[in-house]
Amino acid sequence: MKLLFTSRYVEAFAKSLVVFSIVHQVVVVALAIKGNVGALNVFAMLNFQAIVPGLDRGVQYFVLSYCFAFVVYGFVFLYWTKNRKKR
Repeated sequence: MKLLFTSRYVEAFAKSLVVFSIVHQVVVVALAIKGNVGALNVFAMLNFQAIVPGLDRGVQYFVLSYCFAFVVYGFVFLYWTKNRKKR
């Protein structure tokens, strides 16, 4: 597996975050399958409703949460990944 960081400790921490993220997504999808569709709200996943009450409720905030997720994805795609040429 390719190393992302020079420090073994930072590398282990970063890869642990990825593992926790995957497990978290599996749990969220399982909750949604059992009927708790509100668990798919990105604001609820990030616990933003603790800062702005009500962000985890309602269809409009559900849609807004995915707009936020796409903006974050776009930022990461454009600025944190490099355009790699095939060798």
